[in-house]
Amino acid sequence: MGRVVLLINFLFITVLLSGQAPGYVRFEPIELDEAITRAKATGKKIFVDTYAPWCVPCKKLYPVFRDRNVAKYMNDNYISIKINMDTYKGKEISARYHVAFLPTLLFLESDGRLRLSIDRVVTKEEMLAFAQTAMHPPQRRTIVEHTSKIKPIEQKEVTSESQVAEITTKPVQSEAQPIEQPPKEVTEQEVIIQDQQYTTDEERILMIFDEDNAEMSPQELYRETYFRMQLMDGSHWVTASKYLETQQDWSDPKNMRFIFDFVRSTNSPEYNYIIENREQFNDLIGQVQIDRTVDILAYTRLNQGIPRPELDEAMMLYVHVKSPKPKLSAYKYIIKRQIDEESHDNILNTINSYLEIDGYQDKKMLHLFGDYAVSTQAKKKELITAKRYLSALVEEEANNSNYHLTLARIYYKLSNKSKATYHSNQVLSLESDNTELKEQTTKLIEQINTML
Repeated sequence: MGRVVLLINFLFITVLLSGQAPGYVRFEPIELDEAITRAKATGKKIFVDTYAPWCVPCKKLYPVFRDRNVAKYMNDNYISIKINMDTYKGKEISARYHVAFLPTLLFLESDGRLRLSIDRVVTKEEMLAFAQTAMHPPQRRTIVEHTSKIKPIEQKEVTSESQVAEITTKPVQSEAQPIEQPPKEVTEQEVIIQDQQYTTDEERILMIFDEDNAEMSPQELYRETYFRMQLMDGSHWVTASKYLETQQDWSDPKNMRFIFDFVRSTNSPEYNYIIENREQFNDLIGQVQIDRTVDILAYTRLNQGIPRPELDEAMMLYVHVKSPKPKLSAYKYIIKRQIDEESHDNILNTINSYLEIDGYQDKKMLHLFGDYAVSTQAKKKELITAKRYLSALVEEEANNSNYHLTLARIYYKLSNKSKATYHSNQVLSLESDNTELKEQTTKLIEQINTML
């Protein structure tokens, strides 16, 4: 019987060690340099998931990485790693691969050269498709002659007010505004590629950018960028930038539409040009579309940008989105950012600066100041300020047990046993059903009773 058990255990371990792919993408706990070494040795390519602890959209990729089809393909063909972009190594990766938003998915060659960069949340189907594309890139272009008229397919509306509010995916350019059509008569050489979203009168076409060919004319770069956009792999940013470098006059209507279609982030010359010439863009594109695009770009920068904006930049962005109180909005953003990043050293000063602007009207912020005064290494001066804030709140809302509990904790920190006991007892008299709050208060009373 014992031998049978041993045999079963042996077979079980053998299965585990036999290379059976788990039902999730296997991320190796290694740095990029080690991933490159392993990729070269195994013939695999490299996948990098960039993230940060505060990045909410990044967490939406968890179910994608646990899809069995995605997992099997990735584990068979890629060395996969995760990189925290808040670290020093993350900053190196950001500079090397131009990571502007989180999440960004990087598909690399075995030697670390970039193949695809996807800076948005993807579905499991898209993840698998991008991984396959990076493994088997398109062949070099096949050149043919034709003189057909190029007609872009109808553009679908993909942006909504809820998307602007949530800001969980990468902005999409020129959602409702039809893109500027490339010149109708195409007499130079073009490319035939099957099953893409641009059609001629007789055939479907898509130009595939040849990275070795740096001598494309402005007209070729212009068309190439629109074609390349349909791949959704991020490569159109290269040709967009190259095209604009050839243009002296950005105020030309054709170039203004191009800028609007391919503005990528708030940290770009294209975005600055739109802001500086907003009225002209309103007249050409429409104010609703310009406002929506600016909102998407600004909120994406605030919520998914890497590195995260500081106070001055946040204030500027809230001006751009026409916040009625941009300074207050910027301080609120910084406070939330400090909470997300667990950067509590300066949070009391930030909250106090907000309250000074607000005129001490925001009850949530007053209470938040008290919470952090008792949960961090606050100075006595800060505890006294917190006592003043919470005393005012208790006076205004005498039946708010949360205010009483925070004030009791402040008095405990200030070694005022009688006041701490009084406000703790107030909590117990007000709360009959809230078990958690009663347990917290009872524990505090036990601590208070140990005071001399």
